[in-house]
Amino acid sequence: MGIKRYFLVSLIYMLAIGLYVYSFNGEGYTLEFFGLSLSFPVAFWMVLPVFILVIASIGHLVFYNFKDFLYKRAWKKDSEVFHEAAKNRILGEEVNASYKTDGFKFAGKMLQAMKFDPSLPSSFIEEDIANASAIAVSVANGNYEDLKKYKLSKENPLVLQNTLNRLKVEPKYALEILKKL
Repeated sequence: MGIKRYFLVSLIYMLAIGLYVYSFNGEGYTLEFFGLSLSFPVAFWMVLPVFILVIASIGHLVFYNFKDFLYKRAWKKDSEVFHEAAKNRILGEEVNASYKTDGFKFAGKMLQAMKFDPSLPSSFIEEDIANASAIAVSVANGNYEDLKKYKLSKENPLVLQNTLNRLKVEPKYALEILKKL
């Protein structure tokens, strides 16, 4: 039940209690507290504890809705980080991502221990991961691919294999490598 609906139903409930008590006893009651004198109908004094309970329960609902919001936001961010880490792991990069939720902490540790094997058949639903997998398989099969958009390190095994594949396709590329040294 939403907070607005809960508050509305609570108001109707308090009104019903107040009218019911007022129908039996319409007299007033005076409360003296530290020299203050408060005089209200008995029905008001019967509804007051219910009103305090409603305010406290609304505070409770707000707190746990906010806590749930923070958890869902952390889950969404962890999902995005895991998605990127999986893509990087397929491309041969080391993955050192930190996660906030317990499920992703475990999956992240497992991802660090895993290695992508291009010889095994794989199918991925996510387009980014499927493209990264296709490029890794293509490089493993001896084809040259453009890996600049992935910004991989120079020591990455996939980049080294891709350089060897390019040397097979373009022997003149060896001159560019020698110029860099």
